[in-house]
Amino acid sequence: THKGTGKLDLQENIRRSEREKKEEKLKIKNDLSGNTVTL
Repeated sequence: THKGTGKLDLQENIRRSEREKKEEKLKIKNDLSGNTVTL
């Protein structure tokens, strides 16, 4: 983390966590539908 980019880092972290949540849901969906899930 760099000083002066606190807001950007925060937004990026939020975006990343949102994306990870979506990917996690997709993985769970794939798992439930019987597909092989690679973590």
